[in-house]
Amino acid sequence: MAKVDGHKVVVWIMVIIIGFLTVYILYLNNQVHKKIENIETVSTQDSKYTQYYYEREFKALKNENKALYDSLQSQKEYITSLQQFKYKKQYDTGVVKTEPKIPEEIKEIPDSTYHYANETDSISYKLDVNSKVEPNWYALNFSVNDKFTIVNKQYNDGRMATTVESQNNGEITEMTSWQKSTSTKWYNRFVIGPSVTVGYDPINRNCGVVIGFSVTYNILGK
Repeated sequence: MAKVDGHKVVVWIMVIIIGFLTVYILYLNNQVHKKIENIETVSTQDSKYTQYYYEREFKALKNENKALYDSLQSQKEYITSLQQFKYKKQYDTGVVKTEPKIPEEIKEIPDSTYHYANETDSISYKLDVNSKVEPNWYALNFSVNDKFTIVNKQYNDGRMATTVESQNNGEITEMTSWQKSTSTKWYNRFVIGPSVTVGYDPINRNCGVVIGFSVTYNILGK
């Protein structure tokens, strides 16, 4: 029966361990990229808007919402999470009839409808006035009162979910959600420091205790 070379066995074990760690590191790096690619899943229900996403680096926000990224880039070291969305609530009064006192001299003049409108980034309105003559002026005063409920969730698989709900059933669109990444990058899991190690020395072919400095990789930590 051939004698087993213990030295070769130990060397092969070390090669297998190093190979396993290399594959595991590549796997972790690939999983991070897959999570970043899966941030666009959204669902809308009535006045609720829900977006699912993962923790990300701040620079990932640039591709999703460059205007927001540029406006906050100088403060990125202090930002831990953010949400931005557009809100719209439309009211339609319908036709409101009045009973005006029309002077005799203009009763025979046919009615006309006068249209007034204005639109900005913040507000837009359309006002139709039916009258025999064009009004000298008009005034439009209104306010929109609403209450928003924002709920943030985190699931066991690391997925985040932000739900925004409007109390008066307003329309919520174009939502951007971002959460600062708390995960440690794979190359930051390597640690160099003093150590006391019990193991096998493949050069001297002997087991023993080694005191010195070593490089280790944390496979469990974030």
